[in-house]
Amino acid sequence: MKYFIGFDVGSSKTHALIVDGAGQGVGFGRAGGGNYQAVGYGGLKTALRESFEAALAMSGLDKAQVTGAGFGIAGYDFPSDRGAHLQAIASLGLSCRERVMAVGKK
Repeated sequence: MKYFIGFDVGSSKTHALIVDGAGQGVGFGRAGGGNYQAVGYGGLKTALRESFEAALAMSGLDKAQVTGAGFGIAGYDFPSDRGAHLQAIASLGLSCRERVMAVGKK
């Protein structure tokens, strides 16, 4: 079965939700805010990691089973921000072939 994870990274909280191919939620995690403008890129990495690890623990899955990921990240507003945001995402160690980043608006 395929599994997908979506991240909602805001200024006050971060949520991660893992769903199966039928759209059924199997794991959820939360962490503090991850907007790099408020917490830096180290804080963004921490928020992503903590929410991801909690969602994985709830689901009982291994991160290698996650086949797709989507990210909505507050503070990601300009193309010049892309590289640093991709590095933060890469710190999760996902092996997904495709990732989508949603651009937040101020």
